[in-house]
Amino acid sequence: DATLWMKDMPNRMKQFDPQNQPDVVRVHAGFWYYLFGKSSLTETEYNELAKLKPELIELIEGEEISKFDEILQFHVLPLLKKNPGYTLSVTGHSLGASLATMFAFRAATSENEAIIKPVTCVSVASPYVGDENYRQA
Repeated sequence: DATLWMKDMPNRMKQFDPQNQPDVVRVHAGFWYYLFGKSSLTETEYNELAKLKPELIELIEGEEISKFDEILQFHVLPLLKKNPGYTLSVTGHSLGASLATMFAFRAATSENEAIIKPVTCVSVASPYVGDENYRQA
């Protein structure tokens, strides 16, 4: 039963199109936990990231600092701020493609001005990431 491996995720696209977007989309739970589960940061790294204003991390209530936040704050944003005008492209193959899809979706809904829209995702041989609502969002 496919519902056993699906997880409800708040639809961050709803803020841009409230009339046509559902509140929740369903995604593969394993992919979600890998990217949005609690990060494996060291205590020093975690404290450094936690010092940022919560709106910079853009956590939803109940979320913890995740691998996504770690990648975005320590790797992606410093490069985008160092290179104004550059756009974000996320790529991956197989498992990496599913994670790239979820990363690009979340980054595209970020209100951080360093991330120029649209965000590009190039995925090769990706398994299904989410349900029909996720694909439409």
